[in-house]
Amino acid sequence: MAKTQGENQTFYPLESEEGTKGDFLTPETRDAIKSISQKQIEVEIRPILDEMKKEINSSRLKVIETLGIFAALFTFISIEFQTFRIYKNPASIGGLTLILLGSLLFFVITLDYILNKEDIKLAAVIIGLSTILMIIIGIMLFVFSS
Repeated sequence: MAKTQGENQTFYPLESEEGTKGDFLTPETRDAIKSISQKQIEVEIRPILDEMKKEINSSRLKVIETLGIFAALFTFISIEFQTFRIYKNPASIGGLTLILLGSLLFFVITLDYILNKEDIKLAAVIIGLSTILMIIIGIMLFVFSS
C-alpha cells in the first residue's frame, strides 16, 4: 500500500478492485473505520448468530421429538398385531389397546415436556390427564372382561 506525505500527515490510499484510487485516508480515519466495523459486527452480526444458534438447538429438539413419536407409533403397531393373535375377546383387546395407547401417549407427552421445559401448555396437561384416564379405563376393561 503506497503512502503519500501531505502537510505533516501520512495518507493511505483507498484500494478498490481496479487498484488505487485518488481518495486518501489518514491513519486516524482508518482507525475510526476499523472501530466502526467492530461495533457493527457486535451490533448487527451477533444477534443474527445468536438467533441461528437458537434455531439449530430447536431443530435438534424437534428431530429427537420426531424420532420419539416414530418409535412410539412403531411400538404401538407391532404390539397391537400381537394382541390380536393372542386374545379373542374384543373387550380384552380393547382394554389392552387403551392401556398401550395411553402409555405411549404418556411417553410422548413426557418427551415433549423434557424437550420443551419452558413451554408447558394447558392442552398438554389435559391430554396427560385424559391419557391417565385412558390407562385406568383400559385396565378396568381388561380385568373385568377376563
